[in-house]
Amino acid sequence: MSPVLIRQAESMPGAGHQHRRAPIIIMACVALSSLASCTTAEPPLPEPSGLLTYPLPEDWYGMAGLKIGTLAFVDNCVRFDDGAIPVFPDSLTTWDGTTLTFAGQEYQMGDEISIGGGSLGGRESVSTPIPESCGTGAVIIVSPPSRSE
Repeated sequence: MSPVLIRQAESMPGAGHQHRRAPIIIMACVALSSLASCTTAEPPLPEPSGLLTYPLPEDWYGMAGLKIGTLAFVDNCVRFDDGAIPVFPDSLTTWDGTTLTFAGQEYQMGDEISIGGGSLGGRESVSTPIPESCGTGAVIIVSPPSRSE
């Protein structure tokens, strides 16, 4: 935008002094409005990566297997220290990069965890993409706690 200049009115006493300020005020307003339009809200911080989840259907049922192991964060992947890769239900699990919260319980890396679930075979049977960096361990589909708990 270009500044707007206002001619000084010489026929009005005292008007010249007011009109000399007008271009400055107008330029200041234009500059301020330009700055306001340039500011943007901070982008949200990305979710910490490394946790694999799946969408939990409303009519879920749990698998009968039991996995007990120690949580580890290796190669940007939450997994067990034996290499097994858990895939948690998304609506019951959060991960902030330090603390894993599953079904209301908090776990740190190095904590022992006991989960229900099971392995479906190979990676190809899991709809959640498993990054190669997570390793080649068994994929464990973590079941939600029983509905009676």
